[in-house]
Amino acid sequence: MLKLQIQKADELLRTDDSSAGMACLARLLRNDPSNRLAAQRLFSALSHRAFALPVVGPLQHDKEILYARFSPNGKSVLTASADDTARIWDSDTGRLLVPPLRHEQDVWYAEFSRDGQSVVTASFDGTARVWDAGSGKARPASVQRAIKS
Repeated sequence: MLKLQIQKADELLRTDDSSAGMACLARLLRNDPSNRLAAQRLFSALSHRAFALPVVGPLQHDKEILYARFSPNGKSVLTASADDTARIWDSDTGRLLVPPLRHEQDVWYAEFSRDGQSVVTASFDGTARVWDAGSGKARPASVQRAIKS
């Protein structure tokens, strides 16, 4: 079974899906850190890959960011801030994708839905809101009553 997993990783590394091949090797190493073959293959793959340095500057809010999360496809970053907003950013450019998602107090939590089409935010104002991730508009499912912890 181990040999088949190494062969699968090798095949992925030879194709355009080298990231999946490296992920497969990393999983093998996580399960068995003494797996020398997986370690050698992963080191070789990493050594021959060019990694781009980040070109995006800091994602700016007016106050500190309390929480950040990547979208399921990795193309967006969602931040929750003490400036009473959550924001959705393009992860490649750092550009704000929709207007700020506003609450009355600090937004302490924000999360994408599994399909990345919606965002939920929770605020110290006692509300949780659901937003359309593509437009930034509030969805009817927003909860406008106090949340008890």
